[in-house]
Amino acid sequence: MVRKRREIAPDEKLRECEVWQTNIRWPVPVDTRLNALIELAEDEGESLTRSDLVAALVCAAPTSGAELGKLLKSYRTKRAGDVAIGEAEVVPLPVRKPGRRG
Repeated sequence: MVRKRREIAPDEKLRECEVWQTNIRWPVPVDTRLNALIELAEDEGESLTRSDLVAALVCAAPTSGAELGKLLKSYRTKRAGDVAIGEAEVVPLPVRKPGRRG
């Protein structure tokens, strides 16, 4: 069986490209921050999903290994309160319902 070579044209809009499912595991405060960022964007009239925002952030990330290294070093030294949006004495653990979240 010969497989067809699949390609995406460089001028194809990202929103029209084939999508792949990914699974990301990260600390609860990071997930809480993502939800807060979504709320901020929605407050400005944006319609988005968690996937939209994560994809936008990945696309905006630096492409220099040195710059990525700086980001990683910074991330690895953060504490839960450092990623909270606004003042928080504690980072609440939200109750999560089963199923997809966007």
